[in-house]
Amino acid sequence: MFAAARSALVLRAFLRPGGTGLCRSFVTAKGGAGAALRGIDFPPPLPVREQRRWTQEEDDVLLNEIEMSKKEGRKPRFAKVGRLVGRSRQVVYQRWCQVLYPELRKGPWTSEEDDFLVKAVKEAESLGRKPAWTPIGQLLHRGSIAVRRRWESNLNPTFKHIFPVDGGE
Repeated sequence: MFAAARSALVLRAFLRPGGTGLCRSFVTAKGGAGAALRGIDFPPPLPVREQRRWTQEEDDVLLNEIEMSKKEGRKPRFAKVGRLVGRSRQVVYQRWCQVLYPELRKGPWTSEEDDFLVKAVKEAESLGRKPAWTPIGQLLHRGSIAVRRRWESNLNPTFKHIFPVDGGE
């Protein structure tokens, strides 16, 4: 933001009715940021969730739920597992889809997989769409994140590599 425009913007903060939460908006004023913020007690920042590695016990709880859901003929309850292990439903679902799914292929990519990925991306681009990584990953038996990273880091011809792949300059 330009210096003149930045100096004209002031953060005006006010508490919502009833004193719950904080609403902030940028407005133009002459008094500067200090004038708008004087005398307002801001609530402490929300705690940041620390990232932690998955333990074998957490994986076992998730795998047990998957096994029980197959026996009972229902969908897995990722939210229930999340409450048991102290993680969100989305994180539990991603752990299953990207790491623990038994048919997930990991390791080196084959030239056939690379060719399929290039064809799928070119087909999506010819239709004027962005590639849908999840269906491509399902067809390749790889995670959607792994497929996207493979395309972005190794196969995308428009990507300028810091270290050239062919060893040239």
